[in-house]
Amino acid sequence: HENLGYTREEFKNIRIAEIEAIESQEDVMNHIKRIKSKGFDIFETKQKTKNGKIRHVLVSAKVLAIPGKNLISGFWHDITERKKSEELLKEQKKALEQKNITLHEVLGSIEIEKKQIKDNIIANAENLILPVIQKLKLKGESQKYLQLLENNILELTSSFGIKLTEREAKLSSREVEICNMVKNGLANKEMASILNISHQTIEKHRAHIRKKLGIVNKRYNLSTFLNQL
Repeated sequence: HENLGYTREEFKNIRIAEIEAIESQEDVMNHIKRIKSKGFDIFETKQKTKNGKIRHVLVSAKVLAIPGKNLISGFWHDITERKKSEELLKEQKKALEQKNITLHEVLGSIEIEKKQIKDNIIANAENLILPVIQKLKLKGESQKYLQLLENNILELTSSFGIKLTEREAKLSSREVEICNMVKNGLANKEMASILNISHQTIEKHRAHIRKKLGIVNKRYNLSTFLNQL
């Protein structure tokens, strides 16, 4: 009774239906019958305080067996703040779920845009750049360089360059250039001729690259490793 703002004397003269905010008079009577039948009950409900506010309460009721009659004894526990916290958690969970849905939608849109950009790059390379390259009449080592250029254009949308330069190995620009040639199948002699450096220098670069990439004494060769990136 104190939770609802009534004195003990005031509460004695109040019917449950007068303070009940959810159940009707008929519902209250049916509830009382169930309590008498079971002998006890614990339930949540909403009740009106003396000043008209609505409070969430947890009611624990039981039947007191007194000679000649049965009385129902009840204890009221105000759980309004707990219910507010529960509702707040539900709202936060719902908001988080909505944010997750929105995030998935945004990520989905980004993937679609990435695919469109990739398709556009490939289409432009195939329809505008490659036809011009194929018309060039080059011979010897120049032809090798042209083939390398064509292969790189075809791989514009691959992540090879990014993966290679972002690795902790910190390859130099010359080493990255040689890695690209190795990946495209050029022999040491061909690389030396194109880069205008000696065959021995190519060998040294390859040894440094293997060391930086951590594949010294490994079973697979440099070309195999690079093609797996």
